[in-house]
Amino acid sequence: MTNSLVGVLTLFRKQHIAMMADIESMFHQVRVTPEHFDFSGGQKAEDTAITLADQLSKLLQNGGFRLTTSVSNSKKVRAHFAK
Repeated sequence: MTNSLVGVLTLFRKQHIAMMADIESMFHQVRVTPEHFDFSGGQKAEDTAITLADQLSKLLQNGGFRLTTSVSNSKKVRAHFAK
């Protein structure tokens, strides 16, 4: 994950539920600048965070990509990513 430590810590403080994941092999398939290698986001509710992660995952799958190496400060969101 290439986001700066300050950026990650700020994200985890701004939102109740924070999550981040790498996009597998994206830089090998399309031209992407390093700051866009990772997905990071946050929501105020676990269910909303899971819905957002599912929507992003489906969108990426349509383009042949997959989210990997996910992290979250929510046990429920981490468990959902692990499926």
